[in-house]
Amino acid sequence: MGLKLTKLGQKSTFENKLHMSIYVSCGLLGAGDVVCQGCEMLVNKNLHQKFNRNRTESMFLIGLAMAPFGQIWYFRLMEKLIPGAPTMEIALKKVLADQIVAGPVFISFFLFGKELLEGRGGSVGITELKDKFLPLYMASWCVWPPAQLLLFKFLPAERRFRYLAGLTFCWNFFLSWYTHKDLPLYIGKEKKK
Repeated sequence: MGLKLTKLGQKSTFENKLHMSIYVSCGLLGAGDVVCQGCEMLVNKNLHQKFNRNRTESMFLIGLAMAPFGQIWYFRLMEKLIPGAPTMEIALKKVLADQIVAGPVFISFFLFGKELLEGRGGSVGITELKDKFLPLYMASWCVWPPAQLLLFKFLPAERRFRYLAGLTFCWNFFLSWYTHKDLPLYIGKEKKK
């Protein structure tokens, strides 16, 4: 009986973490896009750029779709593949595994999924992957390894969530800008009276 309750408690803890990951992932991708669009509107105010709700909804939905993989990768697979105390060696192994395994998965899913959700189709998604995967992957090598090394090695557990959330928000802002910068602005014609 005690063993069953322990397993039940572990499952509910995993499910709680999964729900939290989904909320945070959706929220940070959506918020990153909202702030990005706000900045774009400020910079391009003479062009009358309008807020694109579909773009933000797409970013939000990508977060919804990617959160389960992130939860399983970070809290289940990585800990099983690379167990141990947070030594420099363990931290470096986790960073390398994350960049080699999760980085390409997240970037590919994001680029292709964004195009599908924004209504541009699979062929545009493939083109987006060909054009933007490598620059985004290289940018991720500049941002995430140093950030994760700090996270895995030096930050106490109670500070990791806020640190990672702040960094993820900034990364999502960049993703939104970089993947939409070549698209025509969402310009609405003002009605004349």
